[in-house]
Amino acid sequence: MIELALVFQVAIFALAMHFAISSRRFHLGDPLFYYLVFHGIFFVLRPIAVHLFDLRFVVNRIGFELSDELFVWTLLCSDVGLIAWLAVGATVRGIGKNQLREVSALLSRTPHEEQTALFVAIAILGPIALYSAYIGIEARVLNGSGEAGLVLDQATGVTINSTSTGYLNDAQYMLGSLVLLSMVCLKGLFVRLAILAAFLIVRLSIGNDRWTVVFLLCSLGILTSARRGNYRIPLWVYLAAVPAFAIFTLLGEARYFIRDLFFGTALSSGQPAEVKTIIDRLNGPDIANFEFLAFIVNTVPDRTGTYSYFAQWLQLFTEPIPRILWADKPVGAPISLFSLNHYGNFFFYSRGMIGDAYMSLGIPGVVIVAGVFGRLISATARKLMSGGMGKPGVVLGIVILPLTIQWLRDGGVVQITKFVMWNSLPVLLWSFARSQLKKKRRLTRLRGVYQ
Repeated sequence: MIELALVFQVAIFALAMHFAISSRRFHLGDPLFYYLVFHGIFFVLRPIAVHLFDLRFVVNRIGFELSDELFVWTLLCSDVGLIAWLAVGATVRGIGKNQLREVSALLSRTPHEEQTALFVAIAILGPIALYSAYIGIEARVLNGSGEAGLVLDQATGVTINSTSTGYLNDAQYMLGSLVLLSMVCLKGLFVRLAILAAFLIVRLSIGNDRWTVVFLLCSLGILTSARRGNYRIPLWVYLAAVPAFAIFTLLGEARYFIRDLFFGTALSSGQPAEVKTIIDRLNGPDIANFEFLAFIVNTVPDRTGTYSYFAQWLQLFTEPIPRILWADKPVGAPISLFSLNHYGNFFFYSRGMIGDAYMSLGIPGVVIVAGVFGRLISATARKLMSGGMGKPGVVLGIVILPLTIQWLRDGGVVQITKFVMWNSLPVLLWSFARSQLKKKRRLTRLRGVYQ
């Protein structure tokens, strides 16, 4: 039964890949590319590995039975999301060659105003981002003592901010966008490498959020391709995918190494790291969205008695309010119909977009979320990446497109909203300063003509 379902899963994925490649949508400038990468890793390769190698660590840790029927039903749920995203994405026109040439021309020019606007954005937002990074480093150097305002709620497994706000704590995500803007506006290989190295040191000192490094590198890849006049994936990217994933995994296991080196802290017991086999690494939770979704499908609504009806999204409105101003602020969403943690050890695990949608309304929820947001993201990406909104639009698209995978993997609408907001803010401020400087230059020229 499972073998047949996996064959069907591979066949559906192959058809989706064929459509993307034949319609010239399998490139770095289309959201469908990121969905297919996500789906291929998490819902094609992962379930195959779970079945072939009998991976049970995540299932046993959460505490549920992954029956054959549940296995197949979980695959079906993931396919519904893929088909819905694919169907709505197909209604959006692709990017033409003339538009790609225009994008290349936009990125090849760097007027003086753009460099000045970059320094304005760095001067205004840089200190906020660095302070936010300092909060993150301090919170972890203090080993969870809560002195930095971050306290783990034992009942829900949610880290709450007792003296600050989650939005300020996440302002550090602006660093990646500021680095990308520097790559767009500044010349000189040494200068750009120095900026990139400084970013990596700061991020690795914080220790968490490995994805911020991956997103920046992905954005740099899009920028490189766009400057060439296309969004096609170079051969070296395919060749580098496996070692890059290995490095990502190793960073997860030694994510505090840089921080320990600089701050002299040590969370480990000092014992030498155990050599892990490939199976041991696959058995971990890093790419276990298949098992996470299986648990949600197994739990909602049979054990919870209800769907969440998107109530968890209400946290968008309460998240910005600091807990110091609202002592009774709810942990998580202001309205909670149930907690997955009451039905299994789901602490620190993510629902993913598909899981969050299924938890909200079952299969119809998956269709609604994948359909609505798939269409919205595809249309927005096409507008930005085709040069329809000028150079700022292209840069904004380069910044936010890779974030698609983060939402697909983690599924938290609050977290992805903050992530998109903080990553976009430097580009928006840079664009505003750039337009004001250009207006000033035009006015100066007009005055010179009339005088």
